Order: sequence, then C-alpha cells, then structure tokens
Amino acid sequence: MSKVVIERRNDYLLNATSLQRLGSENDLKGVALFLASASNYVTGDTIVVDGGMAAMI
Repeated sequence: MSKVVIERRNDYLLNATSLQRLGSENDLKGVALFLASASNYVTGDTIVVDGGMAAMI
C-alpha cells in the first residue's frame, strides 16, 4: 500500500519533508537504540521519525 502512495506522490512527499528524502529502516536505528538503552525515564511519549514532515505542516 505504501509503495503505491510513494510512487504516485513521490514529489509531494519529498517537498513536504525537511530532509528532502524518503526515510528507510536505517532511520529508525537511532530511536531503537535510544529506547533500548537510555529511555528508562521516558514515559507516555510519541517519538516522530518523519524527516521533519510534521514540522512542515
């Protein structure tokens, strides 16, 4: 499903993202490492990994 959306709206997605690129599984590694190691005092939060798209809206 995402593949079709990306194919049809690739230009829009790139322009709506601060980093001007699509994300990959590698972009989640830092968050996963943080959650696995240093997050013992983090509760009830949402970590957004979207290349800055939320900031652009």
